[in-house]
Amino acid sequence: MKKTVTVFLAMVLLVTGLVGCGNGDDDKTGSKGTITVGAKGFSENLIVAELYALALEDEGYTVNRQYTLNTNVLHESIVSGEIDVYPEYSGTSYLNILGLEVEFDREKVYNTVKEKYAEEFNLAVLNESEVNDTGCFVMLKETADKYGIKTVSDMQKNAENLIWGTYTAQGSDERAEWEGFEKIYGDFNFKEIKAIDSSLSWVALDNKEVDCDEGLATQPQLLDDKYVVIEEDIPCRLPYYLYPVVRQEIIDDNSEVTDILNNVSSYLNNDVIIQLVSKTDIDGEEYTDIAKEFYEEKIKK
Repeated sequence: MKKTVTVFLAMVLLVTGLVGCGNGDDDKTGSKGTITVGAKGFSENLIVAELYALALEDEGYTVNRQYTLNTNVLHESIVSGEIDVYPEYSGTSYLNILGLEVEFDREKVYNTVKEKYAEEFNLAVLNESEVNDTGCFVMLKETADKYGIKTVSDMQKNAENLIWGTYTAQGSDERAEWEGFEKIYGDFNFKEIKAIDSSLSWVALDNKEVDCDEGLATQPQLLDDKYVVIEEDIPCRLPYYLYPVVRQEIIDDNSEVTDILNNVSSYLNNDVIIQLVSKTDIDGEEYTDIAKEFYEEKIKK
């Protein structure tokens, strides 16, 4: 009798254990497979890549992170299959990766990149966010007010009074864009052109070593009212809208990845990015903590 009871209890425990192991509804530990997310080594791109990673993990994927890579390495890595997704910018894809001539139309740039990435690299370019990491002309407000400068046309007319700060290591995209500016606005005959290190550009403005400089539309320093962005009254700048680039094989095997990443992009714009980046570049917080907080408060279902 004791033996019969013992066997019965053992069978009950075994069945109970199996039922418990089979409850996978709340298991988001990567049962759907592994996806490798890459990122460039600056705060904005790291935060966005981490948002991609968190969203994928929340939907049951295991995520490997390969961060702080440069554009060329990222592109080569995703083409070779070493990484599966990373945040990229339309202007970088268009000019640096595809080597095309400068184009100002947002839709044309995006559609061209989307088509050529699919044809040449078997890569899917997903929806653009409203983050446009394009360049912009920045001045101290007091200097701009002194000369009545509100637009780039105003800046061109007053160039003889201004010291222009140029980076010591400009890339081909900046040089090409500058040629485009002069074709449209005319020559900028600056009082002086001074080479500065890009990391010291804001200091140079503050110290009035330069009067105008090239910034990025998503830099957190622009939250300070002492700076003004000079309006481009004639649009002539390559767009740099942010979007996920994904290996097509990943989309083919996991179609929901498109919706997961597009959903993240729908929450992003310049104002959001400036606020997020300010927390790491100015306040010194970790980008992983910033991404997690934003994801849980704004994106998480």
